Amino acid sequence: ELIQRFPEYVMVFFDDEGALYVNQHDYPALAQQYTLEGIDPFELVDKNAEAMTQEQMEAWRVKVARLLTLYPDGLLTNRLAAVALNREGAYDRALRHAETIIRNFPESPLGYRLKGDALKGLALFDEAAVYYTRALKRTERGIRSDLYKQLGLVSQQGGHYAKAYRALKRTIDIFSPTTSHEDLYTLGSVALLAGRPEDAKLVWKYLYDVRIAPDETTWAEKLKQDLTRLGVLEGN
Repeated sequence: ELIQRFPEYVMVFFDDEGALYVNQHDYPALAQQYTLEGIDPFELVDKNAEAMTQEQMEAWRVKVARLLTLYPDGLLTNRLAAVALNREGAYDRALRHAETIIRNFPESPLGYRLKGDALKGLALFDEAAVYYTRALKRTERGIRSDLYKQLGLVSQQGGHYAKAYRALKRTIDIFSPTTSHEDLYTLGSVALLAGRPEDAKLVWKYLYDVRIAPDETTWAEKLKQDLTRLGVLEGN
């Protein structure tokens, strides 16, 4: 807020400790080449980079790449690069940025989470589970929900169904109106694979009886078939 009173100063660099401004009247060439107009790192410190839109991410791309050439060890810039590359499916390149964060900020959960995301994208599910677990150990209890969900999903894909079910149960609230049909169905499916058919029946029956709207015929038919197979419907 203070620097905004001096519009002749533009930001040309930032890291995890501060930002550098130059007077564009005194140093016009430097300001023109390195200006970070449109980027607010102060806002991003408290913002979830994973929630950035693709348009926002594209606006940052070139500038973040340039910042990384000047200072390759920053947490904020490596996080942005890793998120963008994971979205693109460039998981091997995202790994390098995640590993830089882990090396320089070993107590932060961010590097482990981003490495887990990249390994998941590479279908290395058991390795991804290891890094999601390491991220969980470094994350406060109240904000672990999405990590448990990711751990559950990679454990499922890796064939560790009991572990997957334990993780998903900790994050998927059956009775919350914001829980999606897909999450509820996944929870029931993993319960069944984990040898918990009664739990699967409970979740799928709730989804069928309470959450499915009359016009959601595809969902209704799918669940009817599953519940019939489990002996829940048609008089059983």
